[in-house]
Amino acid sequence: MVEKILVATDGSTHAEKAVDLAAGIAASTGAEIHVVHVMMHGNPPDELQRMAEVEHMVKEVQHIQPALDNIPGGVAGVIRWAHENAKAAQVMSVLGDRILADAQHAAERAGVKTVTTEVVNGNPAGAIVEAARRSGSDMIVMGSRGLGDLKGLMVGSVSHKVSNMAPCTCVTVK
Repeated sequence: MVEKILVATDGSTHAEKAVDLAAGIAASTGAEIHVVHVMMHGNPPDELQRMAEVEHMVKEVQHIQPALDNIPGGVAGVIRWAHENAKAAQVMSVLGDRILADAQHAAERAGVKTVTTEVVNGNPAGAIVEAARRSGSDMIVMGSRGLGDLKGLMVGSVSHKVSNMAPCTCVTVK
């Protein structure tokens, strides 16, 4: 019997379908759902960046330009990099929170009584499997394709890696 379902989501269409399937199973069996989002790093995909801007999800990052004249070149470069990437990091954090909130609401609307959420960092496949172990999940549900790029096709998809490493039943959704 399934008592706890971990559903991994990145906000993609396949992930939304995974949330719906997991919620349907949980609602009919009385299982709990644990929703996990692996924090993306770097620049957000264009579609998510546009959504964050259109919906005014992030505040404009203040650009404070410190006097870099007397700072060694390597340190000055790190400071410049941090300022350039501050908005991307803020967007990724806000989007992660939004993705989890949307998944939680979808599960609750489907009748799931207990829904928990978690943001994790790290390699997506490893982080999902570790979250399943920590939470004692009997099943992992995730989309077959997420927001990953062509690199995922070359080195193997996250869902394929999770299904090979998972300590429990793993369902991928198209």
